[in-house]
This record gives sequence, structure tokens and C-alpha cells, in this order.
Amino acid sequence: MINLHEEVRVTCTINRETLAPIWSNDEAIFGRMQTNQVWFYEVPNFERYANRLSIDGLQMFSLGKSNAPYTIASYIKGKKGIPDSVRLFTYPNLKATIASKSFYNFDHVNMKWNHKGTALLVLCSSDMSENSYYGDTMLQHLNRNGDSSNVQLSKAGPIYSIEWSPIADEFCVVYGFMPSKATIFNSKCDVAWELSSGAKNAAYYSFDGLHIALCGFGNVAGNIEIWNMKDRKRISQIEALDTTHFQWCYDNFHFITATTAPRLRVKNGFKVWRLTGELVYEYKTGENQELWQVLWQPGTYARGQRPAIKAEDGSAPGKPKAAAAYRPPHLRQTTRQVPKLHEDVPAKPATPQSPRVPKPGGVEELFTGDLEKDKKIKQIHKKLQQIKGLKERLANGDKLEVDQLEKIKRENELIEEMENLRL
Repeated sequence: MINLHEEVRVTCTINRETLAPIWSNDEAIFGRMQTNQVWFYEVPNFERYANRLSIDGLQMFSLGKSNAPYTIASYIKGKKGIPDSVRLFTYPNLKATIASKSFYNFDHVNMKWNHKGTALLVLCSSDMSENSYYGDTMLQHLNRNGDSSNVQLSKAGPIYSIEWSPIADEFCVVYGFMPSKATIFNSKCDVAWELSSGAKNAAYYSFDGLHIALCGFGNVAGNIEIWNMKDRKRISQIEALDTTHFQWCYDNFHFITATTAPRLRVKNGFKVWRLTGELVYEYKTGENQELWQVLWQPGTYARGQRPAIKAEDGSAPGKPKAAAAYRPPHLRQTTRQVPKLHEDVPAKPATPQSPRVPKPGGVEELFTGDLEKDKKIKQIHKKLQQIKGLKERLANGDKLEVDQLEKIKRENELIEEMENLRL
């Protein structure tokens, strides 16, 4: 039994980012980073670690949001041609990898678990790339049952936000060059449905998972759309300029938007909204005052009497109104079409997706998590790409050397060797 305010363990580290321990959902174990290792302690024994995960190149780890058996994710930085990888383990058996995914040319990794701690989203990003000054992003999905896959996005551009539903095995991704897209994926990474496109860069599920807010904050105009996840229809659309903070209320019917310092030091304040679009309350700071933080008090809130929520009909109180452009008097009685830089695309249901079939003679990169095998697979893939180029030259009528023709003959042999490595 541990008494309150009793000091039970003191640790020191030189790395500020890995200072805080990560606890399991039931607070029965916690882990803390060491060089290339994670030490796990079992409460109430804090004197010595009970288990240890040791991998060369280990950079970070994460614990799934579940009770025992606990799922642990680790990010390993590759070197000398060996790819980076994310691997899943089940505590306390930290020797056997239950799922893994490998990738190249990314600088940062962000990991997010679903509400059951059984599936993980891995957002990979790079600072700069050949295609973009702002770098590239890629989203991967790993499951405790051993499955792993890339999340296929239908529009090029950065990934702004990834959010798991708090009640279902589905997640929302906001991505693509503006106007961005927002797509809901199921547990198999298939498209469940697509929300309307527009100037959005963030998504927030309500705590009961019945509604989702799509928002455009920061360098995007402060527009907020509230969608009903059950009916798949938009409920309201409001304008909340200069918003730096958004949070759902625990009654799942209200939410708050705020303008806070130090992000913005003028026009600080907050607003309380209903999800139907009505502004309930507004607070503004006085002159030369700053607002630093706004939070809902946690607790169980009564649902109260609610009006019937209908799909948006264009008359919601908070719906943003476009500023009218000046028109000469002799044109004010006429109608005209105003050209737009881009048109927002309305929401649409997902179209059935046929399984991906590799092209004849093509190769899909699929690493195993075994460092030696992955190195050989990469070498074979490089040879197959060279063979592909030689075959195209041959089809165009180019004359090839004898050794180049011999290389083409080895294509099936190389493909078979790669398949054996993947087993």
C-alpha cells in the first residue's frame, strides 16, 4: 500500500523528451526510455524493472489504451540501407514481434492508438523532400492480430489530422492540398465515406462518437462544420475566426472555441456553441489582457432537453455569410455568376473498392521486419526495377547487350526469391 505524498522512486535523464514515464490504462505497469531500451516496472515494485525491451536503434515507444495483455509499439530508426520500422509486441513477451511495418526517408513518427488499444495509426513525416519544400507524409495502420498496411489516400498533399472514433473501429483523416479532403476509413483501411472537401485542417470527435467537427484553424479561415456520424449529414456550419483552441463539452452537445495567447495576443476570449450552430455565450478579455487557457470541467453532464437535430438547410444561426461585393447601381437588379478559385466538393458515399492486383511482372515493396531479409528484398527490388527499364527499351526497338538480355531472363527467378523471403 502506497501512502499519499510518499516518494517511492526518483529517476534522472538527460533527454527531456523521454523523461515522463508512460503508464498502462489500468496503471498496473509503466515504461520509461533508456538508450536503445525500454524498462517496464510493475506496481508497486519501483526498485528494479520487471521486464525490458531492447532493440538497436529504438527511438520511442507507446502503450496501447487497454488492460492486460498490453500492446506495445516501438519505433526503430534504420541505418546503412536498413529501413526504419514500427513493431508491435505483447507484454510481457517482448521477444516476439506480432506486427511490423517498414519505411524509408522519413524524419518523424507520430503514433495513435484506437480506443481499445488493438490498432495503431503511424503518421510518418519528413522535413523536406524532392517533391515538396514542406516534406512528405505517409499514414500506416498496424493491428494486434498481425495485419499491417498503408492507408491509401485519394489526394496528394500533406496529412493535417488523424483521429480515431472513441466508440468504433474507424478513423478520420484530413489531407491533401487545399481544398483538403476528409475521409472516414474502417478497420480494414477501406473508405467508409467521404465528407465534403474544403478549407479544413483538423477533426474532432465528440466524446460519444456521434458527431465530428471539421475545422479550419491557423492559416485557414476559422470555419467549423458539425457532422452527424449516424446519418452522415452536416448539421451546421459556423464561422469562428482566429480560433486557437477547440474542445467538445462532456455533454456532447456543446463545444468551445477560444482565442488564446501566446498564439494570438489580441482579441482574446472564448465562445460557447451548440452543435446546431447557435452561439450560447461569449467572453472577451479587457484591454491589454491575455487569455492563456480555457478548459471544460470534467464530469458527468445531464443531457437536458434537446431540440430535434436536422440536416443543415442553410438557415443555421452560425452559418457564415459571404461578404457582398460592390456592384454598380445599374447592375444591382441583375444576377450574375461569381467565379471562384475552387469549388467545395459535397460529401459522397464510398464507392466499392476492388482489391489491388499487382501488375504482371511488377513488385510491391513489403518488408518483413527482419532486418537481414529486408536488406535482401531491397536489393532484389532494385534489380527488378532495372529489368523493367530494360524490357521497355527492348519493346521500343533498342538493341541490348548480351549481359542485359541475360538479366531479363532472371526476372522470374528474382520474383520467386523475393516471395520466399516474405514467407
